[in-house]
Amino acid sequence: MTRSHRRWSGLGLAIIYVALYLALDRVSFLQPALHGIDVTPWNPHAGLIAALLVTKGLGYAPVTLLAAALSSQLFPHVSVPPAIGVMGALVIALGYAAASAVLRRLLPERMLRSARDVVLFMAAAIGAAGLVSIGFVAVYEAAGIVPRPDLWEATSQRW
Repeated sequence: MTRSHRRWSGLGLAIIYVALYLALDRVSFLQPALHGIDVTPWNPHAGLIAALLVTKGLGYAPVTLLAAALSSQLFPHVSVPPAIGVMGALVIALGYAAASAVLRRLLPERMLRSARDVVLFMAAAIGAAGLVSIGFVAVYEAAGIVPRPDLWEATSQRW
């Protein structure tokens, strides 16, 4: 495969990823979101982030940042300052990128061939989701969008 073909293939994948991320994020806003931000009863696009980064590599982390930042401006029920949306998106992208880097190191073939591999994958996914949730909600709490008394409810619901 030529370098030019790989570039176009990567761009096509990035466009499809962003469209799919936005579609999944929009679907997850069917029920009113907690505080009008991306804290919903379910979070299907988190799995999409992990799948992209684990299978295709950390080079796609900027695409995950772009998708999350676009989502923060397109779908919230409250006005979110762009800087806060980008900070929340940065938490999402960096959190899942870190988990993906760990998984790629622990599972170099990116295959779940044993019970150990499955446990490692699940631990990384659960841990990353928890850390991303804490960081994401903390950004919105610091901005005054999520009231301090609701911090743990919002974090656990996003997780």
